[in-house]
Amino acid sequence: MDNHTLSVLAFDKIIQMLVDCADSKPGKILAGKAKPYASWSKVQEKQKETSEAVAYMARKGKPGLSGITDMAGYVDKAEKGGILTPGELLKVADLLYTCRRLGEYFETKDPAGEEENSLYGLFKRIKRNDGLEREIKRIILSEDELADDASPELFSIRRSIQRTRDELKAALDKMIRTPQYAKYMQDPLVTVRNDRYVLPVKASYRSEIKGIVHDTSASGSTVFIEPVFSVEANNKIRELIIQEMKEIERILRLMTARVLDFGTGLNDNVYFATRIDFAFAKGEMAYRMNAVSPAISNRYVLKIVKGRHPLLDPSTVVPLDIEIGERFRILMITGPNTGGKTVALKTCGLFCLMAQSGFHVPAGHGTVLPVFKNIFCDIGDEQSIEQSLSTFSSHMMNIIHIVKNADDKSFVLMDELGAGTDPEEGSALAMAILDGLLEKKSTVLATTHYSDLKLYAMNNDNMENASCEFDIDSLKPTYRLIMGVPGESNALAISKRLGLPDAYIQKAKGYLHNDDLKFEEILHNIHKNKARTDRERHQAQMITREMETMKDQLEEKIKRLEMEKDRQIQKAKDDAKRIVAAAKVETTAIIEKLKKIGEEGAYGNRLNEINDLRRDMNLLNEKLFAGEDDEPEDPVLFADEGKLKPGDTVKILKLNRTGTLIAGPDQDGKLTVQAGAMKVNLTLKDIAPAKEEKKPEPVVSVVTGIKRPDHVGLDVDVRGHTLQEAIDVIDKYLDNVLMAGLHEVSIIHGKGTGVLRAGIREYLKNNPRISKFRDGKHGEGDFGVTVVEL
Repeated sequence: MDNHTLSVLAFDKIIQMLVDCADSKPGKILAGKAKPYASWSKVQEKQKETSEAVAYMARKGKPGLSGITDMAGYVDKAEKGGILTPGELLKVADLLYTCRRLGEYFETKDPAGEEENSLYGLFKRIKRNDGLEREIKRIILSEDELADDASPELFSIRRSIQRTRDELKAALDKMIRTPQYAKYMQDPLVTVRNDRYVLPVKASYRSEIKGIVHDTSASGSTVFIEPVFSVEANNKIRELIIQEMKEIERILRLMTARVLDFGTGLNDNVYFATRIDFAFAKGEMAYRMNAVSPAISNRYVLKIVKGRHPLLDPSTVVPLDIEIGERFRILMITGPNTGGKTVALKTCGLFCLMAQSGFHVPAGHGTVLPVFKNIFCDIGDEQSIEQSLSTFSSHMMNIIHIVKNADDKSFVLMDELGAGTDPEEGSALAMAILDGLLEKKSTVLATTHYSDLKLYAMNNDNMENASCEFDIDSLKPTYRLIMGVPGESNALAISKRLGLPDAYIQKAKGYLHNDDLKFEEILHNIHKNKARTDRERHQAQMITREMETMKDQLEEKIKRLEMEKDRQIQKAKDDAKRIVAAAKVETTAIIEKLKKIGEEGAYGNRLNEINDLRRDMNLLNEKLFAGEDDEPEDPVLFADEGKLKPGDTVKILKLNRTGTLIAGPDQDGKLTVQAGAMKVNLTLKDIAPAKEEKKPEPVVSVVTGIKRPDHVGLDVDVRGHTLQEAIDVIDKYLDNVLMAGLHEVSIIHGKGTGVLRAGIREYLKNNPRISKFRDGKHGEGDFGVTVVEL
């Protein structure tokens, strides 16, 4: 790709945005080397990689990749017999930790066919070594400290050192507190000089303490003496320290050997993890730009839908709609200065560079971009004082380079073609250049002010005009690009609006050729008709959208009615089954009572009771089995159970008879109704008021859904919050984490006074969503971070 083009189109600023999105140093280095590809298949592959990263981020958030460090130097050092320092070993552990987290990130296969997914393929080539990671982090506490239990020998040596030091300090403390020696001491404390325990003795009494002088204070008033009796203990401590250093060296050599055994795997892990970091950096940049994946054309067709230049403020930039390559190969853009012509050129060129680099572009869906072998630019005033080149000469130098090197696979961007010299000669030269590029079948996007070039494009089937719209009333450009229509010059109209007397305007028109006046008048009419057509098309589109909305609402309403109908039918069937079951129970109870009367005898005394039971049985059978196909009336249900009280008369709907409420409804909505000799257990839906039946209110079903969060990070930062504010933030964050399917996240609360950390942990202890939690390890934030498993 032409380096001049990369510079003019500010591709380096896009690369810097990408570098900022990468997490690791190797990822940033790889991002800084990104360049456009000229192969259609390669561009497709890189676009797919970016789309996969965006899809993963939408489901799971972005994985943490900051622990990636180049391991080549460490492996080379180990191969040459060197010993890795504790800090270097911690870097190895950080890389292995990152690989383990990647394993947890990719362990759930969300998308179909993930085995063919390029990012998943990169991850599968990473080799984990959780055992080595755990061992390094167990042994090494910081960049200059090993754990006491790194080995049994080290533990024993350090315990001996500590015990000997304690004994020696105790003996020296006892000495300086005795009346005999206390008066000789400058300060009643034991200090250290040259790694040996000594006493601060007043210089005037130095002869009173037998021992070795190790140092003198700056003023000379104090000497630091090692008493004779402590020499042996200090020597022993020194010997133990040497043993400790040898044991530490042995442990580090052992760990270095383990790293060397995994050396090739380490370098491979760095390579593949760096590529994953680079892919997610592209995804992060697409997310920040609100970008889409363009369709990649293999026919040199360019179509941008609502494109926004990525380096302009997205809240103020006017979206660009432009297309070239389908019906014509050359597009001529005309319009006023500062009207957006140059921005349109740069947007098209930069979009092509971004797409060919595998980046998504900030545009709407439907955007199509081709793969050019080369993109050539002649944009801006590039006059050179050093080379004594005028504006015209500098433009011509660029154009000479372009016409010599452009071909049918080239995209040529030329701003103010033919400018900087006599308009007539400039127009003629511009037409000749365009003829030559057309013969080469190059794709060309050019801007101009010359009317001759507007006519030239109108009369050529392989060219098209476009214009940047200008509002005469406000005297401001709208920055909208109008395809198919050349722009008006607007010079006379603008001058008139600004207050130039009509006499001067008419005088200027007199100097213009009649052909120029007619052409400008034709352009003015074209723009008026175009504006009217746009308004009518917009109104038609609004009416069409309203009709489509009404159609969708009607279809939805019909669907809801059908669902409600099915629900009511199913409800009626369920109610019928329930009433039949209840009736069977009541029938059985009546039969049991009759049997009991038969067993007890005394029919004469209980004849009335027997007749009541038989009558209840007959009524029950009639209501259950007779008239099953009759169309029932719509009952009026009790809307408010508070209106019911024992003793009220109610209608039992399925039995079509009245009864008396005995008890209820209880907390489960159950109530008991006496109907003759029967006691029936019912619900509010089974009864109705005995008088003044009304139509039931329609039942509206409301379907609610919880939207899965678009983007959930692997940590939440609550530093600077009060405890209650932090808990509120964490509570909402954990909800999103659960819905996103994450298993382990981090809460960043800082170290501070520890109040926030303690309060958050108390909250986590009683949270049923939490499986367990722990302090962050080295590289995770230590005790300023709490790692939570869900």
